[in-house]
This record gives sequence, C-alpha cells and structure tokens, in this order.
Amino acid sequence: MRIAKPILLVSTPIGVVFGIIEAWRVGAWLGTLMLALLSVLGGF
Repeated sequence: MRIAKPILLVSTPIGVVFGIIEAWRVGAWLGTLMLALLSVLGGF
C-alpha cells in the first residue's frame, strides 16, 4: 500500500490526459464532451 498510493496518484492524471487526447482523435465532439464531464466532476 505504501507504493500503490503514489503510483495511483501519478498514473491516474496521466491516463486521463491520454484518454482525452484519444477521444479528441476519434472526434472533436467526443473530446469536448469528455472535457466538459471532467470539469463538472472536478467542480464538485
């Protein structure tokens, strides 16, 4: 658990960024929708 928590704290944001980039490749509307969803969730 001492190693897993820092790895999760680093790998999760990296994965989210790559996910947004891949969603943008599929379609700009999908990337925009994903960014909107993440901003709403981040606001809460």
